[in-house]
Amino acid sequence: PADGGYASYYGLSEDPFARQEGDFFVTAKIEKLLGLLDYITHFSQKLVVVHGPPGSGKTSILDYFVERLDETDSCCRIEALALDTETQVLREINRQLGVENEDTKDYTQLAEHLKDYLLDLAADSANCLILVDNAHLFNKPVLKALCELAADACSALHIVLLGQDALVAELKAIDTLKNNEQLLYTHRLEPFSVVEIKQYLGELFASVGDADKIPFTDQDYLEIHQ
Repeated sequence: PADGGYASYYGLSEDPFARQEGDFFVTAKIEKLLGLLDYITHFSQKLVVVHGPPGSGKTSILDYFVERLDETDSCCRIEALALDTETQVLREINRQLGVENEDTKDYTQLAEHLKDYLLDLAADSANCLILVDNAHLFNKPVLKALCELAADACSALHIVLLGQDALVAELKAIDTLKNNEQLLYTHRLEPFSVVEIKQYLGELFASVGDADKIPFTDQDYLEIHQ
């Protein structure tokens, strides 16, 4: 519970900023993005890139998107590391999807195993999603391998990369995308607007007490936004 005087004055049952795991404020812009992601990852073969500065909500959006996936979708989620090789990444993708990996050290063999798996999914009209957070940390060979997967794979495979803004330029410099620009769909996340900040704080206070007693002025909102 919030401390005595603070709680009494604002009529709060607890600290509104003590975020619970799974809490997520969905703005109209985020809801639109989630709808786009859902559509593209089921009806398009585009390589999707969601990018923005640190703290813009990329990981939270990914968490929420995964929660909303259909149970019939096969899903692999990877946290990118700078030292990963393309073989290590593909092996992890196969492992999470349950694709045979035993004694397979060669990238080409791993790719063939994945392709066979995807063809089986496509025959059943099923989907496979590869979701990568912090993809800007990957080196160029790994990004190139993911671009080639997106370009060559069958209709079952959908790849979504999330990362900082530099990721877009790194991807566009890869030959696979230079020669196939329509393969790439990018979406930049913008920070909350002043209106969205007001909505967010209002929802927080309403969840633990009275939103009418929210202790912020218009100037406070502007400073928070800045």
